[in-house]
Amino acid sequence: MAMTVHEEARPIARWGRGVCVCVAALALVCGVRPVTAGAQAPASTVTIDVQVVDREGRPVAGLAADAFNVEVNGRRRRVLEARQLEGNGPEAAALEGRRVYFLAVDASTFGAGATRDALDMVTTFVRTLPEDSLVGLVSFPSGPAVEPTPDHEAVMTALQSLAGQRQAIRGGRFGLGPSEVMDYLAATDRVEIARRHCGAELSEDNACPQLLEQEANATVNVLEAQARATLGWLVDFATRLQEIPGRKVLVVASAGLPVAARSGARPDVGSLQTQLAEAVTRADVAFYTLLLDRLQDAEETGGRPSSNASADRETLGRWFDQFSASMGGGLMRVQAAQDLDAYARIARETTSFYQLTVDVPAADLADRPQRLRVRVDARGSTVRARTLVKGK
Repeated sequence: MAMTVHEEARPIARWGRGVCVCVAALALVCGVRPVTAGAQAPASTVTIDVQVVDREGRPVAGLAADAFNVEVNGRRRRVLEARQLEGNGPEAAALEGRRVYFLAVDASTFGAGATRDALDMVTTFVRTLPEDSLVGLVSFPSGPAVEPTPDHEAVMTALQSLAGQRQAIRGGRFGLGPSEVMDYLAATDRVEIARRHCGAELSEDNACPQLLEQEANATVNVLEAQARATLGWLVDFATRLQEIPGRKVLVVASAGLPVAARSGARPDVGSLQTQLAEAVTRADVAFYTLLLDRLQDAEETGGRPSSNASADRETLGRWFDQFSASMGGGLMRVQAAQDLDAYARIARETTSFYQLTVDVPAADLADRPQRLRVRVDARGSTVRARTLVKGK
């Protein structure tokens, strides 16, 4: 397979045309694949791929169909068969079962000063992937891109041109980090927060509370623009991946993304989260996050550390943690010079998967992805399964 390296991410759109990629082995619900004519199962049967792992990320073997509980739109559906498959299963026979990983690096989440640490982290991750797997690379907003290739060294070489591109937030008087900004804007009574920053006595001629509000609004405007840009890029990329048949593992390397936990709060990303969930589901992608921890510790306020760095770290990872878990993957926090085992968990988890044959009436599958829930009767295990299943 020819491998080409591009300076921009846009050429990755060509991956859907003429590029033969494999089905990635992963813990996900990769969607509905109706049984074709001539198969033994009834026409209403669909297959769902899930992964079951133990506390260390090792696949749990030997589970029978009756160990799984599957619900579609709140209704329990009978699991007719459960097969544990290694690699990518029989659909990828032409590629000898190779797994395919797409590494998407969001360079807009860390600054130029953090480039060296970020590069060390993502390069270490690539080293942990199976030698016979295919690896593709894309960067945002711009940077190196590599079409899926078995040449992992070529991917690591391309990564050397990676550079942090985080938009600096102009330092304000209060040094507000993302967690404090979000808490302030979500509060119904901001007096106590103002007293914490401005002092106990708040006279009518005290301009401090107004300056605090101005700084919070200015900061959240930047955070919101960054979050919307990142999610828009991911929606576009996941949509392009729909052109490539088979299951894929998408690993987003990011220093974190502050997104409000409830609708209407800020930073507000509108419907982008829903769009991304549907695009990931339709593309048969398992969504993992490689959280590049602590890269933003000294960047939130123009080089001055945030007054609540611990809460900021939690805020930066919260959305990715929840979204990854709902899309058949998970979040892995890594730091510079950390033990290799922390990086290798994704490769361990994607060693094998269960292909479930489930009886789901065709009438229950609308055009849009439907709600899905998969549980398993296996003590100490975790199911990597989507919360959506593809529609018709």
